[in-house]
Amino acid sequence: MTTNYIDYNELSHDARRALEKEREKRIESVHEVDRFLQILESADELVSNANEYATQLVKQREENEILRQQLKEEKEARAKVEMQLNEMNKLSAGVAKKSSQEGLEKAFRIYINTSKRKTQAKREVARAQLLDFITTAKLEMPEDIMEMLNHLDDEQPDAKVVNVQGNYNDIHNNETVNSKA
Repeated sequence: MTTNYIDYNELSHDARRALEKEREKRIESVHEVDRFLQILESADELVSNANEYATQLVKQREENEILRQQLKEEKEARAKVEMQLNEMNKLSAGVAKKSSQEGLEKAFRIYINTSKRKTQAKREVARAQLLDFITTAKLEMPEDIMEMLNHLDDEQPDAKVVNVQGNYNDIHNNETVNSKA
């Protein structure tokens, strides 16, 4: 009977070892399945990110196309303005050559005196245009015109006005208005 007991004992140990090996294989199999699931989750995340990046890329390409179109329009507008400026320079040079120096000086004086009554911003533009005209046409202007032109955009005090309704505003710093009755 001891032999049977030893045989059962060995069989029991062999069976226990076989079951433990089987359990280890199954645990390893579960770990492999877990790793595959993690890999699938990572792949799903990558696909999701790829879709998001693809959407962003499409939007960026559309925006780039809009910007290219705007750049093209801006270049066309700039070319048109440059052409107009060149034509104006040619025209002003032609006018300056055809005009007598005396008539031109008179026109400049009139324009400068008229411009003195305009706003500061308009005086600055007028000064820049006249200087550009003189430079482009390569004109020689008398010193008094150049002096008036250089001071055209200076700050000027606000003029006092007499309105039409008969109210008096002090233009000449007079205290009273003398009227002939």
